[in-house]
Amino acid sequence: MAAWQVRKNGDGTATWTWAVKNPINNYNIIPYIGRYVNFKDQMKGEKGVLDLDYWVLDYNLEKAKKHFEVVKPMVTCFESWMGPYPFYEDSYKLVDAPHLGMEHQSAVAYGNKYGMGYLGKDLSGSGWGLKFDFIIIHESGHEWFANNISSKDIADMWIHESFTNYSETMFTECQFGKKAGSEYVIGTRKNIANDIPIIGVYGVNEEGSGDMYYKGGNITHHPAGD
Repeated sequence: MAAWQVRKNGDGTATWTWAVKNPINNYNIIPYIGRYVNFKDQMKGEKGVLDLDYWVLDYNLEKAKKHFEVVKPMVTCFESWMGPYPFYEDSYKLVDAPHLGMEHQSAVAYGNKYGMGYLGKDLSGSGWGLKFDFIIIHESGHEWFANNISSKDIADMWIHESFTNYSETMFTECQFGKKAGSEYVIGTRKNIANDIPIIGVYGVNEEGSGDMYYKGGNITHHPAGD
């Protein structure tokens, strides 16, 4: 289903209305203004037909059509691990953004310059991190953890980031095999700082350590022998 409507006003202007049908956190809402063009696709998912809706700046259209082909196998992988995409009624969207990325619910902000890795870097150092676009995979993983399953207090942001960090490993294993997934997650261990607790202080709007990403992902992995 489309989450937006346009009404021509007859005077050379138009009124656009964007809506979501599912509950949404207020930090997951942001307006973008630019010369956007839209292209669409669909896929058969666990809950039926999922609309895929892409909003990109006009000069990015052709490379976006190719680069965003990863979305279908990504959603298939994530649904096999984590259950149906949570927001079928609002579709899945990627939107060109002037910043690196953000998990805006059902309209993920994308700014990784249409490259692989994290702005061309492999955060795992394993080589596998350059096999996929980090921002598409990571921020889309947040649809399950952060946007669908969230926390009452920001001190528990590990619920968002630990599992979403591990979604990168899920995708790597799904696409390239179990050995690749293990090498990817083990490679991220060099990024663990062991500075302060992952859980922040409750009631004062305080996050815990950034280790919630890499340490959290590795704790989630924890296969025998690693």
